[in-house]
Order: sequence, then structure tokens, then C-alpha cells
Amino acid sequence: HRDYLMGATAVILTSDPERIALNGTDWYGHYRSPYVKVFVDGHGPYTFLFDTGSNVTTISSGVAREAGVRIVSHVPGHHAVAEAREIRVSGVLMRSYYAVVADGSDVDGILGFNSFGKTYLTLDLRHRTLVVGSKLQKLRGARWFRYTTRYKLPNVDLSIDGRHSLTLIDSGDDAYAWEGTSGDMR
Repeated sequence: HRDYLMGATAVILTSDPERIALNGTDWYGHYRSPYVKVFVDGHGPYTFLFDTGSNVTTISSGVAREAGVRIVSHVPGHHAVAEAREIRVSGVLMRSYYAVVADGSDVDGILGFNSFGKTYLTLDLRHRTLVVGSKLQKLRGARWFRYTTRYKLPNVDLSIDGRHSLTLIDSGDDAYAWEGTSGDMR
């Protein structure tokens, strides 16, 4: 069942663009990554991490149970795949949303890079907001990088001393880091 790689089948913006506050920390107050308040099928709010370094969305088994999402696939030895009728983040509604049911993180779920469908996403770090729109939103004084997707994740080509590395843009890291290792340099 590969629907979990799709995220939402429909994304509706109540305003265009929609600005989503990136607030808070994990349950324990440790990490300053981009956390958002999420409603799943009218239940919540839940704390989810917005993680561009994840190519799927996950919800905890507790959220799945409380929200009453439909399990569409559960093969023994693998994670269950669930379908939520609607996931809402601020004024962004995502319908017929497929997610992996998984526990083990310090949050109620993780919104992966595929979360907002084919909308344009801008991380406005100065104002700690995620800007979601039907077209590109240019921020004053911002620096723009072209990215490509590899394994359904955003990457930029990083060059240091003539060596190149395809480097992951990972908002789920507590430093909003680009991830790469010296072994990746070619």
C-alpha cells in the first residue's frame, strides 16, 4: 500500500498564502524545531513536527485511536497505514490524507515533506512561520536556493573547495540544518 507516500489528495487554503506559526518544542521542551498544532478528523490540537527530512507523514497510535482514523493497510511486521478524512494545520485543510501509524518520537506526529501536496512552501525563519501558497511567495531580504528532490526529499547541491554533495534540507533537525557528511563530498 503506497498511498502513504502521497500525503493529502487535496489541499485547500482558507487564505492564499496561509501563514502557519512554527511554535514551541517537543513534549519535553528540548528541541526548537518547527512544531505546529494539528487537528486530525476534528480531534486535537496535537503537536506535530514539520520535517522536510521525512518523506512520509506519521501519526502516533494514540492519535490514530483518538481521532478514529481508518486503517487501510496493516501487514504483520510493518507499520499500519491510515487514512484521515481531514488534517488541518491553521488555515490549511488536507483531505483524504494517508499517513503511517508509528510511535517512538516525542511528538504526536510528523508532517513530512509531502504534507502540503503541490503547494509552494517557504520557511520564513526570521518570523518562525511556514508560508503555504498556490504560488511562490518572495520574502524581502531572503536568499533562495534551487532544490531537487531525491527519494521525495528536498536537496541542494553544496560545493566546498570544488567538491560537490547533494545535501538534504532538513527542517526536522533542531538547527533547521542541511545534512551531509564528509563522506558525501565527491
